[in-house]
Amino acid sequence: TSQSWRQASEALRGSQGYGGLDDAHIAEVVRDLFASPMLDACTDLDEWALVGPLARSCLDRFFGGGRCDEVRPDQLRLQLLQVFHMRHKLWPAKILGEASGQLQLPD
Repeated sequence: TSQSWRQASEALRGSQGYGGLDDAHIAEVVRDLFASPMLDACTDLDEWALVGPLARSCLDRFFGGGRCDEVRPDQLRLQLLQVFHMRHKLWPAKILGEASGQLQLPD
């Protein structure tokens, strides 16, 4: 089977002992697993992401919409993907003369 950030997040959300964690905490745990054999080849790494409270606030600033807690999670994810797809325009190829890293959606 393929590795999926979304499936890992949903499995963690539903597992005993992790109930009640918000998306930000689940995302942190799953991000830590990206370097492990469990998730080192995610197929949805740049297509899906959890949107935690800090990302919600940033998206609210970018898009100037209503309060971020009033926006549906699927709409927040679409907004996040819009910003991610603009990364080549917004993120410089070099910083202080050094090549900058390639951004991925979890960044």
